[in-house]
Amino acid sequence: MKRVAFLSLSFLTFYFSAMYRSSSLMLLFSMEILIIVCMWLISQYMKRHLKVHFPIKSAVKEKNTEMWCNCEMINTGKLPVSRLKLRLWIHYFQEDQGRRGYLYASSECGKHNQNFGICAQYCGLLCVELEELIVYDYMAFFSSSEDLNEVLKIGIIPSAQPLMIELISYPWEVDLLKQDGTISKSGDAVSEIRQLREQRAGDSLRHIHWNESAKTDKIWIKEYERDAYSCFTILLEIKAEHWKNIKNRDAFYRVCYAILLGLLEKVDAVRVIWSNENQNDITEVEVWDQIQCQNMMLQLYQEDFSTANGNILKTIWNTKAYPLDEYLKLDSELSWYINETLIYHFSVENLEEEMTKKVFAL
Repeated sequence: MKRVAFLSLSFLTFYFSAMYRSSSLMLLFSMEILIIVCMWLISQYMKRHLKVHFPIKSAVKEKNTEMWCNCEMINTGKLPVSRLKLRLWIHYFQEDQGRRGYLYASSECGKHNQNFGICAQYCGLLCVELEELIVYDYMAFFSSSEDLNEVLKIGIIPSAQPLMIELISYPWEVDLLKQDGTISKSGDAVSEIRQLREQRAGDSLRHIHWNESAKTDKIWIKEYERDAYSCFTILLEIKAEHWKNIKNRDAFYRVCYAILLGLLEKVDAVRVIWSNENQNDITEVEVWDQIQCQNMMLQLYQEDFSTANGNILKTIWNTKAYPLDEYLKLDSELSWYINETLIYHFSVENLEEEMTKKVFAL
C-alpha cells in the first residue's frame, strides 16, 4: 500500500514537472525514483546478509508448562534490519494439520536471539518449523523473502504422575531372575550391590542406602548388578484407527507414562515392547528410572502407527524365540490387561480423575 501511494505521488510529480516544465519538480521526481530503487536494493542486501536458525534442534518439555523457543538471528551486513517477518508452522510429528502464523521482529548488526512462546495442549513430538523469512526495507516499500528449512522438535512429556499400583502377587521376575535361580528377591545382599551413587529424579526410595546417607548430608542410592533386577514386561498394542485422533494419542501417552512410573516404584525395571511401523519387527526398550522413561517416550513419539494392525502378540510370536509367560498390555483403546485379563479401561473424558484417585492391584 505504501509503495502504491509513493508511486502515485511520483507519477503526479512527473506529471506536474512536465506540465509546468519545472526543473525542480523533475529533480524531485528523480529523487523519488532513486529512493524506490535504493529501497529495493536495501531489501535484497539485508535478506542476503541475514541468517535465521534454531541453535538447539531438539528439546524436552513437560506438558502444561511454559515453553519458550530460542531463534538465533545473525546479521553479517552493515545495516540493521528494522522489520522482518518469520512464517511459522507448528504441528505434531507426522501430522499435516497444525497452526500457521507469523513472528515479527527486528535485527541489529551481529548476533542476537529472538524468543517466542508456544503452548502445547497434547503430549507427543511437537515440530516448530521456520518456513519463510521475509525482510522489509526501511520504508516498507519492498520485501525480499527466502525459504527456510529449520525445524525444532520438542518432546512433550506427560507430567510425572505415577499410577498408584499395589502388587498382590509377584510372578514378574521371570525374564531377569530366571537367569540365576539363587538370586535373592530382596536385593540386600552385599555381593549384589554394584555401586553407590547420589539420588536422581525417579529413583525408588527402596534403594536408598540409609547407613551411608546418615553419615553425610546427601542421599545415596544402591545400584545392583543387572541379574538382581526384577522386571515387568508391558506390551503396547496400537491400532491405526485409534491413532488418528490426537486426543486419543495424548491419553495413551499419559496412561503409558503413568503406568511406567507406577511400576518403577515397585520393581527395578520395566521392559516395554511394541511393533514398529513395518509390523514385521518389534522394538524393546528397558527402563530403570524416570529419565529412561522419558527417552522411551521420545522414541515412541517417532514411530509411525498409521498401518498398525494392533496384534502385538502375533508379531512377538513371529519374531521372538521365546514365549511370554507373564506380561501386562496396554492397547490404544486405553484398556489395560494382565496377560489377557482386563484390569481397567480408562476413559479420555475422566482420565485425570482415574489416574489420581484409583489404586490398581496386580
